[in-house]
Amino acid sequence: MLYIRIHKDKTTKVTMLCIRNKFSRMKMIPLPQLELMATLIGVGLLRYVCSNTSFDRYVSILESDSTVVLNWIPGDPNQRKTFVCNRTTKILNYTTPLQWQHCSGSQNQADCISQSISPIDLYSLDIWWNGPVW
Repeated sequence: MLYIRIHKDKTTKVTMLCIRNKFSRMKMIPLPQLELMATLIGVGLLRYVCSNTSFDRYVSILESDSTVVLNWIPGDPNQRKTFVCNRTTKILNYTTPLQWQHCSGSQNQADCISQSISPIDLYSLDIWWNGPVW
């Protein structure tokens, strides 16, 4: 999910800009690897938006609720297994470790989809449309 925060006339407005979701196959993939794949999808979404707009990727703040993924990002990718190495390398080719921060699971709006929320409930869910409280 990609949100944009706009500051104008001493007010701040946050709204969803775009979203991309991918459901995992039935193959059993460990949760940290799924979280890493989701993180890479988010970076791809940021890359797409920045390449088609004037947004500066280096002023972006990226969040994950996975402490495992957040610990993989600043480390040396070559010290990790191939799966993690390849994906963290791609993440670090477009972002820096300093851009990443933790968001609590309760503030992770992307979890709404994986928890099978109804469209009516999603429509009225403020965190979905306006992001977490920053």
